[in-house]
Amino acid sequence: RALKVIPIPHDDAEIDKKLVCGYPVSEIEKDYMAVKNRVLDEVMNIIQLRTNDNVINIFGYREIRRKEQIGWIVCFDMEYLPPLVETQRMDEQRIVRMALDMCNALKSCHAR
Repeated sequence: RALKVIPIPHDDAEIDKKLVCGYPVSEIEKDYMAVKNRVLDEVMNIIQLRTNDNVINIFGYREIRRKEQIGWIVCFDMEYLPPLVETQRMDEQRIVRMALDMCNALKSCHAR
């Protein structure tokens, strides 16, 4: 298993730039909340597709509001996938199979 951590924003300098440009704190918070909600929507979509063998499993997630700064941290516990190039030979047949698997996963996503 692997833990994926997504800080929102990715860099505190983003907040500083917006403040210097005169953006109100309430607008900055609203913008980053929208980003956090989009991330959580994607996580929920992936969780709902867990029956598809071609979609990575996410076992759970947590959102944490930052106390000292504007923003959130989204963490999710997911299936670990080792880098393919390190574990498998990438011949043409393998690449075609992977492309078909990705198409099947996308088909499942769009069917929802």
